[in-house]
Amino acid sequence: MKTKSISAGLILAVLLATPAAAATVHKTPVDVFHRWTDKDLLGLTVGDKSAVLSDHETFWIETLARGKNGQVELHDHWNDNIVVQQGEATLTYGGKMTGGKEIEPGNWRGTAITGGESLTLHAGDVVVIPSGMPHLFSVEKGKSIRYLVFKSRQ
Repeated sequence: MKTKSISAGLILAVLLATPAAAATVHKTPVDVFHRWTDKDLLGLTVGDKSAVLSDHETFWIETLARGKNGQVELHDHWNDNIVVQQGEATLTYGGKMTGGKEIEPGNWRGTAITGGESLTLHAGDVVVIPSGMPHLFSVEKGKSIRYLVFKSRQ
């Protein structure tokens, strides 16, 4: 009996030590086939909006539009794989987040990035932001950006 409880305790400890246990878990079952046209995606992101297209335990897909600056973001367990569809913005990435607050388990928002690098993103660009890397989208007045984010669990 003692061996069974030690084994059960060891298994539980291993399961709780995995990254999946340390972050928000998405519980949507596997989707059926979906297709979204660019017009569909545009309709979902009128103004500064986002819409989740698919949400699962190990990945999710979101479409976003920004017409103003975002906040500094950092995700402990999610990689952001971004495809720019329209417009342009400056992406600042790397360095250190200042003023960071955890808004939900494993997801942080901050006030600035120190020591990061910046580049301008345009339609057609693809960017991979690994988990743990601070990043910020800045949009010039009168401009906007629309993009897809494929989030994958690290």
